[in-house]
Amino acid sequence: MYRKLSLLAALIAFAGPGCGNEAKQATPAATTATASATATSEPEPALEAKWGEQVVQLDNAYVVSTGTSALTLLMSNRPLACDDVAPGPQAGGEGRLVALTLAHKLMPDGKRKWVIARAKGYGFGDETLWDDRKQPGAINVATADATKGLSASLEVELQHKKAPKKLRLAGDVLAKGCGVKPPKRKVPAANPQPDLKLTVAGQPFEVAGAKLTLEKDRQVLDLTTAPQDCSFNAAGEIGFSLGLRTKGGGHAFLRGDAIQNNLNTSGEIGVEAKMGAKTGERQVVELSGKTTLFDYEVAVEGKVDAIVCDNR
Repeated sequence: MYRKLSLLAALIAFAGPGCGNEAKQATPAATTATASATATSEPEPALEAKWGEQVVQLDNAYVVSTGTSALTLLMSNRPLACDDVAPGPQAGGEGRLVALTLAHKLMPDGKRKWVIARAKGYGFGDETLWDDRKQPGAINVATADATKGLSASLEVELQHKKAPKKLRLAGDVLAKGCGVKPPKRKVPAANPQPDLKLTVAGQPFEVAGAKLTLEKDRQVLDLTTAPQDCSFNAAGEIGFSLGLRTKGGGHAFLRGDAIQNNLNTSGEIGVEAKMGAKTGERQVVELSGKTTLFDYEVAVEGKVDAIVCDNR
């Protein structure tokens, strides 16, 4: 066993009253927030990691978002400027770095829970370290905000597939907020759907992207909380896809940053879709009904004005 770095006093000062209470977790920064050029506070000690028998002090921790509730937590033994911190893969650079993708997962009962969706380690040997998806580790979040920072306790193990040596992390972490950094790729304009009501696990979500893709044997309607078009696929917080086959049956697909795993089902979906008027590259689709994907109830009611994408 190795010594866990205790930061109880710092956590109390950082998080304020209610630290450690899951019910009082703060929602990360809104999508309208702008990325900060520098971190919001001076570096705070992060935690100790153990790489085999070697102790590695990860003294610098940062948190950043692309605009949804999901956060990227970076911990390193070298200081970084917020301009160097970004969501996504972090390979390259000097020193050692651990990158955790934290999902504010929507549970089937409508509540939210922070989970470690993915974990990677760089600079520990020649290969990237990965977490075990069967035992993905655990995190208890006190506060989480892409701009204000994150305070949490966590425990996770990472290793190479071929190497017996493991990287073990356990303890408290305070991460500086580096704000929201949208994708570098040009994002299409939002296509809001005010006439559609979409709920997942009883929680309402506003659709910002709707497209109908025509394929040889089916039509696929994609509804997402993030903007999308025929050349840009992004789910955002929630993405719900409905596949309609000409000979009956179909499929439903649920994904997004609020869903830790992609969920799909096929057969009798329980959602009725009626094609309405088509104007140019737009198609009106009327939707009604609900379906259940692995205990998640998805309900749709109303109509959408979808972009038509012809992949036939």
